[in-house]
Amino acid sequence: MGDYLHKKRLQRATWRVWQDGAVLALPVEERRRRWELKNTLFQLDRVAAAWAKNGNRKETDTRKEIEEVLQENATAPLGGLVGEKMVNVLEVNLELRRRYGGA
Repeated sequence: MGDYLHKKRLQRATWRVWQDGAVLALPVEERRRRWELKNTLFQLDRVAAAWAKNGNRKETDTRKEIEEVLQENATAPLGGLVGEKMVNVLEVNLELRRRYGGA
């Protein structure tokens, strides 16, 4: 039961896309939790700008920190031997909220 509630909390936290763009957008029609790392990096500038604006921080520093979070959360099948690196977008968004405060 606890695992189910945790998953629901993750879903609610991520599928809501804040107007200021401070989260990695997860298309509702896809509802995939894991994205290829290159697709999350594509949104990095927009997300970093939004978090920097919210916290009155330098955008370049925020971008580097968010990129580190993405790299830390990136995993590939078979320990990186095959396939693209994937990122759990739900967990990354929760980590960003924990670091920079609620959006």
